[in-house]
Amino acid sequence: MTLEFHPDAAVSFNARGNSLLSRIRRSAAEPQRPKEFRPDLYASGHITEDDIVGEITRTTVDAAGSELARHFIEGSVEVGLEGEDYQQFAKLTESLQRTPAFERSVSQKRLKEVTFDWFRDSRRLATRSTLTEYIAAVCNADIRDYEVAIPIAMLSVEAPLPVGRVVIRPLTKELLDAWFHPRLERIQTDDERRQLEAHLTRKRKELQGYSAAFVRVRAECTRAEEVALEEAEAAVGLLRYFAGASLSARLACFCVPLGKENVHRFQAISFRDGSLEKWTEKLAQTNWSCWTLPAAEINHIRTTRLDALSEIYRDPRTDLHQRIIDAVLLFSRVSIAHELSGKLVLLLASLESLFLRNQDEPIQQNLADRLALITGSDLAERKEIVLTTKRAYGLRSRFIHHAQAIDDLSVMDKFMVYAWRGIYNIIANRNQFATLEALLEKIDERKLA
Repeated sequence: MTLEFHPDAAVSFNARGNSLLSRIRRSAAEPQRPKEFRPDLYASGHITEDDIVGEITRTTVDAAGSELARHFIEGSVEVGLEGEDYQQFAKLTESLQRTPAFERSVSQKRLKEVTFDWFRDSRRLATRSTLTEYIAAVCNADIRDYEVAIPIAMLSVEAPLPVGRVVIRPLTKELLDAWFHPRLERIQTDDERRQLEAHLTRKRKELQGYSAAFVRVRAECTRAEEVALEEAEAAVGLLRYFAGASLSARLACFCVPLGKENVHRFQAISFRDGSLEKWTEKLAQTNWSCWTLPAAEINHIRTTRLDALSEIYRDPRTDLHQRIIDAVLLFSRVSIAHELSGKLVLLLASLESLFLRNQDEPIQQNLADRLALITGSDLAERKEIVLTTKRAYGLRSRFIHHAQAIDDLSVMDKFMVYAWRGIYNIIANRNQFATLEALLEKIDERKLA
């Protein structure tokens, strides 16, 4: 697919670009004063002028990492956009990225770079193209077909597992060999080979035996990685719904893209008589383990609604489909939350999104009754579900309004099982109703029957 703009959109974008081009000014930023305190951090390498390729664009960010200004060198003077002019530039690139052709194929980061290059080239008379012509030409040249692998922490699969728009595959020794050996064969010197071997060994320790989500994307490189990460996070979110940690508050499941698992650790450095005696690193929690899925369990999970979730995630044809996906992804975050209070808030939020029409109706009673009706097998169990739901709301109220810790694991565990079953039963009815309203109406009719 060739990237192009709708003619009317191109006129608007070009006008906004020309307006910003006319507002490029000499930098008003004051030189940074030397810091009074410079920590003696370890430097693993040094970048010199010889390492810099191409022209330098300087960006200014605030404490939160948000970009505030962007400048380039013109002659010996630094010029660019800052303040309100920069904010208009950011809004322009956001609008560009939201157009249908660019949304999944070009990142906002890349559009900022290309738009700023157009400012620079236009001021130097190096291009006569309009902004949209320039962007389309550069970005079309950037587009490639990629397969991106997003490694998943603490998840091992025996066989490929399709979830959503990805396939989760095992990272075997043979696969890593196929990745690494061609790079080693291109090395010319022994010193470079030793350095690369050490680097690849570290990567092998991180990855071998675990899994990765493989995603096929047609986009420029940065956007391909962004899309792959979004799809991998959604896929493992759907998968975590079937983890044991989704049924018990005592457990945790940190199957997320590698690096985002947030496992709490601490280090202790012990001295005796002024000399270092012991240096240890320990886990601050032990309620988790690697999730290992043999082929038989993969087949079981797929037939118990995972394939159904994948189907409606890829193509949510109704309002109810989208509501189910949103609720399951929210519910799956319960398993990665550290604190019981966080687990309970996420749990109730996911249920309220599926069992309540709107914020105007009574929350506790309606949610409890509907959860009981769709989940309970008999009158006694339905009464127990209503009671447990109200107890869970009581725990939340004591935490939010009175800062009392949530420590009743028996209520939490029982409520999590009821909540899981309630969502599961709604998934089973995903094609019986087009809207959430229709589903809730049917549940309420059972209450009056």
